[in-house]
Amino acid sequence: MTRKVAWFGGVGLVLAVVAGAVLLPRAGQAAAQGCFGARDSARLSFRLFQQAPPPSAGARDYPAYPLTDAATMQLGKLAGAAPNVGGWYFQWGNRSTAPLFNAAGRQLPRKPNFQPSAGALRQQRTPFTSVARANACTLAQTAHLLGQDDAAQAFAREGGIATIAQGRQPDVGAVGPADRCVLADGRLPAKARGVFLDYEVGDGRTPQDSLQFLRRFAALVHGAGRQAGVMINPLDAPSQKWTGITGAVAHDVVATFDFTTIWLWGRNAQGSLPASYARQMDILRQGGPVDGRRILALFDLNQTTPADAAFVHRAIVQDRLAGAMLWRNRAVQGGACNTDVAIKTAIVAFGQPPQKRAF
Repeated sequence: MTRKVAWFGGVGLVLAVVAGAVLLPRAGQAAAQGCFGARDSARLSFRLFQQAPPPSAGARDYPAYPLTDAATMQLGKLAGAAPNVGGWYFQWGNRSTAPLFNAAGRQLPRKPNFQPSAGALRQQRTPFTSVARANACTLAQTAHLLGQDDAAQAFAREGGIATIAQGRQPDVGAVGPADRCVLADGRLPAKARGVFLDYEVGDGRTPQDSLQFLRRFAALVHGAGRQAGVMINPLDAPSQKWTGITGAVAHDVVATFDFTTIWLWGRNAQGSLPASYARQMDILRQGGPVDGRRILALFDLNQTTPADAAFVHRAIVQDRLAGAMLWRNRAVQGGACNTDVAIKTAIVAFGQPPQKRAF
């Protein structure tokens, strides 16, 4: 299958997805174990983040191989990570749920906020009545995660919110008390690399509001000797104006974090994944040259094609990006080498699909 794609980096690309034999099943490997194993991770030439708990040492049936790093909201899974896998905690960026209206007077729907947990995601969510209170909770949760309890309480006082330990907040009902900040039962393990902020607030804050907050967040994490990453919605999405990551500040955001994602998915505003990538890079470059070593291509494993995956691999290599982060988006990982997810994973990671042969 061949597909022409848009121009980027001054070079027009025509990518072909071709049959290749770059990943071979290991001897004795059963189909149920999936296409990839730990040895495939050693073949990677750039960073590959999985949005999943990390594999434990010696794990053979882990569904999210290959990887260099794993980012998860399951805090308790990070301590047992395999020694060659970087563990990251996904910190939810809390949003204000105060009423917000568009220019036509229609109220914009927004869900309350995830509550942190040492294990599986909690059912209950928390509403915040202002941007300042939502931000105060994000900083308090992160400080607590880093073992800085005095700082956590100072952030809470600054925002006028209360904190409560996860174990003391019953996980009952869909929505918990407003402006009560739940702190996870546990700390970021010493072996974990850092904290990745999931920043998709969409609560009407301005670009300068977002930049100021993101700088405070990154400074908090860096001050604890950890790395800081930020995952944001597509820069070319119309809804991005409600989060405030525009061309006025996007370049500065990239300079603030160790890693910033460019979200590449099938339902992008440009109607083309390569065009979306080009547009998002243009937005980043409004502030000057972009350091690709700070950028991860966040790739949707569901609503994309193998040709899209080939484009992403080529973009990482040509534009010297740090690597990729794979987003399941309800796709099922861990299947055989002839599944769509395994084929796209191999193409993003290695530039070619796995060998299509029966086990």
